[in-house]
Amino acid sequence: MVDVSFVPYFGPILAYLLVAMVIGAVLLQTKLLGGGKGLAVFVALVVATIFIAAGGVVDFVLIATPWIAALIISLFFLLLLFGFAGIKKDAGFGKGIGIAVVIIAVLIFLISAFVVYSSVLTQYIPGTNAYVGNEASELFFSPRIIGAVLLLIVAGLASWIVLKS
Repeated sequence: MVDVSFVPYFGPILAYLLVAMVIGAVLLQTKLLGGGKGLAVFVALVVATIFIAAGGVVDFVLIATPWIAALIISLFFLLLLFGFAGIKKDAGFGKGIGIAVVIIAVLIFLISAFVVYSSVLTQYIPGTNAYVGNEASELFFSPRIIGAVLLLIVAGLASWIVLKS
């Protein structure tokens, strides 16, 4: 049996490296900073350092990363299964699978964010034990405001659908 109890100690380091690599790759591919590798690497390391300084964000990445990796591996095996079954790309599955993967990824990020930041959020949500009940949160979570926001969302979606067709 292998002792892997030391792995959690490397979590912040791995999160730092992951953020630095992703930011660096995005900056290099988009040439957002003019294409200079040195500047892109420097900015990536600075962003990763700022990222590590915020403790909750590291927990968020450490919770979301395994789930996203599992989603990518599942997608790979699903596409491999489709390939072995002889299902062509034109069969209509490609767009639906892409939309499903994006929805699942967004749900993973939202659930991870709630797990990490639930202690901060619950003090502002009415109906929880930690709710402190100040006037600003009562204003934002009043039935009138929630109804107005939902009405605006429905109106926005309806106008988008009408203008799209």
